[in-house]
Amino acid sequence: MRKVWEEPVIDRDYPNAHKDGPQIVLKTTAALSTIGGSDPFYELVVKKATFKCMENDDGDCDMKNGPVKPFKTQTEVWRFDGEKFNLMSQQGSQPVLPRTNPA
Repeated sequence: MRKVWEEPVIDRDYPNAHKDGPQIVLKTTAALSTIGGSDPFYELVVKKATFKCMENDDGDCDMKNGPVKPFKTQTEVWRFDGEKFNLMSQQGSQPVLPRTNPA
């Protein structure tokens, strides 16, 4: 199977858009790729990372306070059976815990 498209998919959610003041953005970036599956079909792999940040003037994440790190990651594997894609497995869906120094 040859690559016909490769581009990250970005979804932005504004959970407090109805409120005044600084706006929080939940930005989910998904990378799509294929892996060999059951012949003759390939499986579609979707890797997602969700970031929480403050909205800037462009409606995107503001990085004034340093790099934005994901707080949730998820991997989905979709298998094509000749008629439709079916969700096979889902890994992650858990928060990314910040690293702390043991005291």
